[in-house]
Amino acid sequence: MGADEKDKEKVITAVYRLQVHCGECARVIKKAAATCDGVQKAEVDMGGKATVKGVFDPEKIRKRLEKKSRRKVELVSPLPKKDNQKKEDVKKKKEPEVKKTVLKVHIHCSGCEEELKKKLKVMDGVHTVKTDRKAQTCSVEGTVEPEKLVKFLRKTLKKPAEVVPPKEDKKKEDKKEDKKEEKAASAHYVNCISHGSPYCSIGNDIFSDENPNACCVM
Repeated sequence: MGADEKDKEKVITAVYRLQVHCGECARVIKKAAATCDGVQKAEVDMGGKATVKGVFDPEKIRKRLEKKSRRKVELVSPLPKKDNQKKEDVKKKKEPEVKKTVLKVHIHCSGCEEELKKKLKVMDGVHTVKTDRKAQTCSVEGTVEPEKLVKFLRKTLKKPAEVVPPKEDKKKEDKKEDKKEEKAASAHYVNCISHGSPYCSIGNDIFSDENPNACCVM
């Protein structure tokens, strides 16, 4: 590949946008661009569009035009790499997660229930609202955070509210309680052995009435 072909590949056409008030403005801007190193051709129209062709850094030309014209100049094409990266980041950015929040809140009548629905539905991030007066709960689906819902109900509707933990969390709590009980039983067994009781046993017979030698945990 010859030198001429390499130079041809580097030639770009940059488009800028800026305010052009009169013919004299256009002339000054065109001259500022045309006298830059690497610029082969420069055109400026009264609509505020400047087209520059040649082998150069588009960002450097933009800064020069801003300096000479003393006004803001926008690079329309080609976009700077930084701007392209920002657009990619926006595309990659995940949409807010839609979650379901169940709130324990006092609902004493149908009017109170309707007001609760109406107020919650206008909140940003709220998609659907369902109430259960019998269970005294309110289920909200959307991207809004649970803490924000609780704060809104307390401040706007003067209703004390709390988030009801999901069922999975309740299962975890139950497992924790079971582990605590097992640990307590084991500790009791060790205590019995240390005091010389050979009849202490662990298992279901700890609380069994059928085994007279089983320990009683008080």
